[in-house]
Amino acid sequence: MRLKAAAAYLLIYLALAAAYPHAQGLTPSAGDAVLVDSIGSVTARIYNATTVTEDILTEVDATLRDGLPVVFIGEGAERLLEVAGAPITLEDLDDVAAAGVWLHLGQLGAPVSVLLVRDSFYSPECLEVAYRWLEEPVEAPSGSLSELYRLVAVLTEVDRHLPLGVLETRTEVLRVLDASGFNTYDLTVNQRLTPGSDAGVSGWRWSSLEYAVDGSAPGANMTLSSYDEPPREPPVGIFTLLWRLVTLRWGDIIPWLWGQEQGVVWTDMSDFSRQLYQVRIEAPDGSAEAGEPLEARYHIVLKAAAGADPVYLRWTQVRYVKGGALSAERYTVPAMGGLLRVHT
Repeated sequence: MRLKAAAAYLLIYLALAAAYPHAQGLTPSAGDAVLVDSIGSVTARIYNATTVTEDILTEVDATLRDGLPVVFIGEGAERLLEVAGAPITLEDLDDVAAAGVWLHLGQLGAPVSVLLVRDSFYSPECLEVAYRWLEEPVEAPSGSLSELYRLVAVLTEVDRHLPLGVLETRTEVLRVLDASGFNTYDLTVNQRLTPGSDAGVSGWRWSSLEYAVDGSAPGANMTLSSYDEPPREPPVGIFTLLWRLVTLRWGDIIPWLWGQEQGVVWTDMSDFSRQLYQVRIEAPDGSAEAGEPLEARYHIVLKAAAGADPVYLRWTQVRYVKGGALSAERYTVPAMGGLLRVHT
């Protein structure tokens, strides 16, 4: 165990030294790192989750109450969400390799930023994700919009399934301030799916991405009020055409010669009677899009009865493909997601 702990300290130290110029050294008793700004003020704390004790949790709580971000790295990182007392709680905390919580106490309503990194194996990339998360701006409604909306939480999830690909999901949860007798919540979800072929680590390309929000699943209590319809067709412009000409992807320009549909297809599978929002995005196996990053945006409005903590189920699933039509390998990542509860 001592050798494993020492190795964890060394790994974190090397990653910190290489990736972030303002990281202080490790504290041997805690395995943590302190990030400071140019004048020496503490801006964040990163802990090796395997060495966090009850005494350290007292320091963690004080750091959070000072409005500073805290990140846990390694096995047991999800413990941070249990002790933070954030306005949202999450069910899907399996395989979490890094977790972060940041209470924005200086903003109206004190919204929270939450980070979850899931990976089959611990790797220094978790620290790189944490650093990017620490630099993410949180844009709460201001001016007249602050009278209509209140930012509750921003949830950043990074699901690393290399060599297949990496899925990044950012969910902004806003409460609508109305007098309708309901708890109304406005959700904006942005996803970026990077296949292994684009990352340069494998030949895997993405085949489909499916995202859903379910307000009537077991444990949920919300109704689907409205949502933005997905685009009927992918955008097509002169730059896309020129790019295809330069790369000589004639099948993308005149697909009827090959007898197959080209381009990304969005399918709306939502059902108001089931309080279900669901969208599937698909790319033909041989298309250029299947080997490139996919960016998707969803906008959903949900309602819950007044006086109850709103709870909804959200999940996402990715399918990948590698090889040609006659020898294609396919893999479907198990659906990722769970219940999200907002504490009113």
